[in-house]
Amino acid sequence: MIARLAGTLVEKSTERLVVDVGGVGYLVHVSLQTFIDLPPAGANVKGLGPRTSLAVLSGMPVGDLLAAIAGGDASRLQTIQGIGKRFAERIVVECREAAAVLAAGNGSAPHKAPMPLPGPLEEAVSALVNLGYRRAEAERAVERVAGNGAPVEDVIRGALQGLAG
Repeated sequence: MIARLAGTLVEKSTERLVVDVGGVGYLVHVSLQTFIDLPPAGANVKGLGPRTSLAVLSGMPVGDLLAAIAGGDASRLQTIQGIGKRFAERIVVECREAAAVLAAGNGSAPHKAPMPLPGPLEEAVSALVNLGYRRAEAERAVERVAGNGAPVEDVIRGALQGLAG
């Protein structure tokens, strides 16, 4: 089974497409809704694969994700494991308008991107993300144990204990 194709859209009809990938034409059956969302024939076809899509959706709450994309905050997207600078910028450029529409379609404006945590707390979140925790999970754990002026080491230790138990 093919999970993703990136190439040139050679032929487009309401029931099928032909995508040229390196000189090989792939016949792809599509729904009418997918057909409507496609670019015109001759355009490059690109998108997120299923693994990357899941990583993006797991990396932060949907409201925050919509706010980051609609607000053009590529640096916020880079905090998601596996999303680099160029890919984050591409997501913003290609999905900015759609993210704003989705947020408005839910009957609410996109959530404001959360305020960055103060220096030591952001360092603690970064450390937890580097250990493999999702950013949203790390932020919640750090916020639960953050004390006024507590050393970053103590915050990390407390957050890890909270995540483990």
